[in-house]
Amino acid sequence: MIAILLTVDSGRVYGVDISELAHYECEENLFTEISLGKVHLMPSSVEHIPLNSNSIDKAFSCNSFYFWPSIPKGCTELHRLLKPGAPLLTVQNIDSVLKRKKAGGFEQANVDFVAFILTLEKVGFVDVKMEYHTDEATGKNYEVIRATAS
Repeated sequence: MIAILLTVDSGRVYGVDISELAHYECEENLFTEISLGKVHLMPSSVEHIPLNSNSIDKAFSCNSFYFWPSIPKGCTELHRLLKPGAPLLTVQNIDSVLKRKKAGGFEQANVDFVAFILTLEKVGFVDVKMEYHTDEATGKNYEVIRATAS
């Protein structure tokens, strides 16, 4: 999914993606949660999410921002949706992404991680930082970019 948005008050989780395949896989894996109304899938671009401003408590994305049609528009939209003080987390394995790009994959991907961080700050996020982690189970490294809506 491009973004997973959580509202704590209602206990709802919104999954946002323009990919029909992503929605199909989520529907298969989250059938119970969807049928109980806990998860709502939205066929939408991260640039235009049909939710109210300041309505989201947390946002998360994994291996996705470099596929957004416009990183500035996506960052602006997420900032619009998040309540002040709400966190945005993006997780990725930069080495893996750059290897795929170099090997000819991800032709359309914007893998400029520094530009992404600077864009988050430019649209109003604060406390933007990148953290480096290692998965204890697999030993694989990954990065988390954290930001807070102002």
